[in-house]
Amino acid sequence: ASRQWRALPFSVPVGAGSSQCPQAPVPATLQTHGLHIRSAGRGRAILHVVGHGAREAIEQFDVDVAGDAPALRWKGCLPMPPGLAANSVVALADGTVLATVLFLPGTTFADSMSGKPTGVVLESRPGNPAFEVVRGTELPANNGIEASPDGREIYVVSSGLRTIVSYRRGNPATRLGSTRPLPFTPDNVHIGLDGKLYTAGMAADVPECGGIPGPQHDLQKLAACPRGSVAAAVDPRTMRDTIVAQTPALRAFSNATMVLPVGKDGWLGTFSGDRIAVTPLLQR
Repeated sequence: ASRQWRALPFSVPVGAGSSQCPQAPVPATLQTHGLHIRSAGRGRAILHVVGHGAREAIEQFDVDVAGDAPALRWKGCLPMPPGLAANSVVALADGTVLATVLFLPGTTFADSMSGKPTGVVLESRPGNPAFEVVRGTELPANNGIEASPDGREIYVVSSGLRTIVSYRRGNPATRLGSTRPLPFTPDNVHIGLDGKLYTAGMAADVPECGGIPGPQHDLQKLAACPRGSVAAAVDPRTMRDTIVAQTPALRAFSNATMVLPVGKDGWLGTFSGDRIAVTPLLQR
């Protein structure tokens, strides 16, 4: 069954912003990417959004969820360092914000598909909002990012290696483990209510799309070829995965980027369409 969706406007309270980010984004030019929402208690939440368009920044919103519909209020932003664009973001309870960069200047898609590091994790701490590189987190195509509930560990997707890598927080970060190379290209990652990491992506070995993504592929052609969608749950203690959803390439939906477990279903997003897909989750 189809569902109706509507855009949520946001308001800009008097006094919002800061010296490093005095102006709210203009909706017409704001291009949203990764996002993270954290409960602030009593019907409130804090939303962090990777923003492109007129500027590269992590946009911050207060969310009031006590009414019939959520209400968003812009509160400020964290500008990205010059020349860098964020991909995904996670915000910790202490106000620390971590963001991934897929490609650093001078690196290419072919580099990431060859297993060469192209990206990194950046960190902004309360009282020192400027982003700093977290040493030791360099990976081929740093994509999705998530943190453990206590904020001591982070989990970073390497789309180039088709893995999720776990780290103990610090600078430099300490690498703890990794999944196997997954049978799909993981993109985003979120922690579920059961404590498992949920990730999804487009199926890797699709002959009609040129097989497993590699340096021989053109990024635009690779993205344009419909591939089936696969989702997995990962135990963050062992980094072992279980496939929880698998769909063929459909005319209405293919090339998944994320999955959220909602009851017994998985809600899938995609980079190559204008809708989400809902599919029953397999045993987790």
